[in-house]
Amino acid sequence: PGKTAVELFEALHTSTIKCVWIACTNPAQSMPDQALIREALQRADFVVLQECYTDTETAQYADLLLPASTWGEKEGTVTNSERRISRVRAAIPPPGEARHDWQIVVDFARVLAEKLNFAGSEKIGRKLFPYINAEEIFNEHRETTRGRDLDITGLSYNILESRGPQQWPFAEHAKTGKVRLYEDGIFPTENGRAKFANTKFVPVAEATTAKFPISLNTGRLRDQWHGMSRTGRAAQLYAHAPEPMLTMNPQTLALLGVGHHDFVTITSARGALTIPVEASADIAINEAFLPMHWGSRFVKGNGINALTVSAFDPISRQPELKHAAVSVERVNLQWRLVAMAETTDANTLLAKLALHFDDFEYATCGLSGRDHDVVVFRAAATKAVSQNVIDRLDALFGIDAAALELIDATTGVARAMKVDKGKLVAMRLAGDISGHQWLGEWLESRVDIGALGYRALAGGSTPPLGAATRGRIVCACHNVAHNEIAACFTAGGSVADAQKKLKCGTGCGSCLPELRRIELKIRVQATDENPALEELAA
Repeated sequence: PGKTAVELFEALHTSTIKCVWIACTNPAQSMPDQALIREALQRADFVVLQECYTDTETAQYADLLLPASTWGEKEGTVTNSERRISRVRAAIPPPGEARHDWQIVVDFARVLAEKLNFAGSEKIGRKLFPYINAEEIFNEHRETTRGRDLDITGLSYNILESRGPQQWPFAEHAKTGKVRLYEDGIFPTENGRAKFANTKFVPVAEATTAKFPISLNTGRLRDQWHGMSRTGRAAQLYAHAPEPMLTMNPQTLALLGVGHHDFVTITSARGALTIPVEASADIAINEAFLPMHWGSRFVKGNGINALTVSAFDPISRQPELKHAAVSVERVNLQWRLVAMAETTDANTLLAKLALHFDDFEYATCGLSGRDHDVVVFRAAATKAVSQNVIDRLDALFGIDAAALELIDATTGVARAMKVDKGKLVAMRLAGDISGHQWLGEWLESRVDIGALGYRALAGGSTPPLGAATRGRIVCACHNVAHNEIAACFTAGGSVADAQKKLKCGTGCGSCLPELRRIELKIRVQATDENPALEELAA
C-alpha cells in the first residue's frame, strides 16, 4: 500500500518523496502540524495542485496549478451514507480552462504513455484510458464490483435517470437494490461469519503536562465547512461565528486570570496562535475547544492546525486532530481595530488584507452581510500601530479624504467613516472600537443615517436616538437575530411560535437547538432562577 496523508508529508519533508500531486484537498490548512506540512511542500522538487480556487493556502506552494471543475459543474454519481447512488448533473459548465478531474487524469495518462516512448505507446495510452465521458468510467467501476457484497452490475445511468436513486447492492438481473445488508446472516469473510473488532482503550498520543496542561479539542462549527475554501466566500455563513474563538470553561479561565473576550496565546509543542477567548460551561474544566476552519487566509499564523499533532491511528491512519496538549496564556492586547466596507470583489480584498496580518499581534478577516458583501478586518496589538499601517488599510477599504474622522493622538483613537448619499459604506475604528456592532448593522443594511454621521463617530454601546440593535444572527437561513428571538420568548412565545412568526428554524433546522436554549434561559429568568431549570439551560 502507498503512504497515507501524514506519512506522505513526512516523506516529502525528508525528501524520500520528491514530487506530489494534490487533488481535491488543501493540506496547507487541513493537515496537523502545519509547520512540518509547509516545510515539506517548500522542500518538494515539484508540487502539482488540482484545484477549483487559486487562493487556497496550498496554492502558494504549487509549481503547477491545474484548474478543476467544482461540484456544481460536474457530471457523475454520488453515493450517500445509506448506500444510495444518485445521478448528478452539472448545473453550469466549468469556467475558463477548468476541467473535470477525470479528464485531467486521462489526458495526463495518455501523454505519459507517449513519453514512456515504447512501440505503439500512444495507441496503448488510448486503449488503457479510452474514456470520453463520465458514464464510461462508471461502467468500468460497475464491472469491478461483480460478485462482491457491493455488486452494482444491475445499475446503469438509464436506471438511475428513469427510476431515481438506488441502493447497492444492485446485482445484474435484480429488480431493486437491497435495503438492509447481511440480513441473511452471511458476511463476505472466509467462513461467512461477521468479525468483531475487539478494540482496546488507547490513551491520547500527547498527554497533558505541567508545561502544556490544557487538553485542546478541535472541530467544526454549524455554518462552516472544512477549510472555508468555499464557505468562506459566503457572507451570511459568518453571521453565527464572525471570527475564530477559543472556548474554555469559566473556572479554568478564572484560574488562568483570563476574562471573557480577552486575548490568549495558545501554544503546543509545534506552534502557537493568538486568538480571543470566550467562556462557556459547555466545556469541561482544563479543556478547550477551537474551531478547525480558520487557516492562514483568514487568521494570522499558520491557522488552527499549527497546534495539532500528527500522531495517527495505526489502522485508519486518521490523525489525532481531536486532542493536543497546549498551554493558554493571557496577552494584553488593549489596542483594537475593526474595519468594514462594502465590496464587489471580496476575494481580492480578503487576499490583500491577509498580507497585513503581520502588522498586528492578532488579525483576522472575513465577510458579513446578506444581500451584498461586506469585508471585515479585525486586529489587536499591545499599542497603537503606525499611521502608515492605518493609511494602507484605509486605501484598501476606500476610506479617503472625504471620510468623516475623529482623531485623538494622545489615546491612539482614530475613527473614520465614509458616507455615500446618506448611507454608511465603509468605516475604520482604531483604538476605540465601541459601537462596531451597531455600526456594522447600519453598514450591512444600508440604513440612511442622514445627519447622524458625526454622532456615530463617537461610538458607544448604544446607537444614536436609541435605535435597537439586532444582536448576533442565530438563523442564517432567514436572517433572524438573537434579540428578535428573545423578544418573542419574553412575550410568552414558544419555539413553535418563533418558527411561525419569524421563520427561524424552518429552513435547514440547524439553529433549532440554539432556539431551545434561548427559550429555556428566558424561562429560567421568568421563574426566579429555578435551580433545576438553570442547570438544564447551562
